Amino acid sequence: MKRAILYGIIVIILVFAALIKVGITEKGLIYEIFNKTYTTEITKAKVIYIVDGDTIKVQINNKTYKVRLIGVDTPEMINAEKEGENLGQDATNYTKQILYVGREIWLTKDISETDKYGRLLRYVWIGVPNNYSKDEIRDRMFNAMLVIKGFAKAKAYPPDTEFAEVLEELEKEAR
Repeated sequence: MKRAILYGIIVIILVFAALIKVGITEKGLIYEIFNKTYTTEITKAKVIYIVDGDTIKVQINNKTYKVRLIGVDTPEMINAEKEGENLGQDATNYTKQILYVGREIWLTKDISETDKYGRLLRYVWIGVPNNYSKDEIRDRMFNAMLVIKGFAKAKAYPPDTEFAEVLEELEKEAR
């Protein structure tokens, strides 16, 4: 009887600890607590090609995928010429500089798996995310870096809007 009560107490403590834990688990990242607990799968990838400012090709488990960064929009290479500048090329160059070929990155999904062109829709992290704080997003999420540096605009693409508010705030701060 005492053993059953002890096991019951241990189970309750473990359940409570799981509810308040914020960090990486074997399935991914738990970043909200109690009523809204979400687990985001974190996928390790290697950059193999930069298509443009907001689209890259990656290798995951020896398979190649095209990835569209969500929550941001960079100028197109073709239509971006303005007063002798090519803003699309500037965004692409910045992406090449930070997400260089061979770089190890981490990807997290929002709601949608792919877009109508078959590209994976992901947030790209240059360091493993731990808690999704605004500071961590600013420092580790490449999507946010594009916005902060002025190479992209924050743009919500419903239903993939998990970080839309933070990206919009960062865009306002960057102006």
